[in-house]
Amino acid sequence: MTEYYGVKHYYVVTDDIEYARNLIAGLRVSHEIISNDVVSDFYVIANIKKRILSNSTFSLWASALGDNVNSVVIAPKLLNVGAVRPFMLPNEITF
Repeated sequence: MTEYYGVKHYYVVTDDIEYARNLIAGLRVSHEIISNDVVSDFYVIANIKKRILSNSTFSLWASALGDNVNSVVIAPKLLNVGAVRPFMLPNEITF
């Protein structure tokens, strides 16, 4: 996202703050960890224009139902171990 789309600040939406801190600690990116109620977190994911999703149905649904005008979405190809996701999300790109 930084290289191709110029994203300089990331919002990490999570219900596991410690895991997110540990995961992003080695990366040198500007970020903010967001951990609110389910509805607020869903809304944040749904309305961010450039999304990197985790392997979770929560993030997939938020992205699918979100504001997809001019969005860019990167998502894991697997739904779970060995199960390839048989659908693409709106504005999903692949590498």
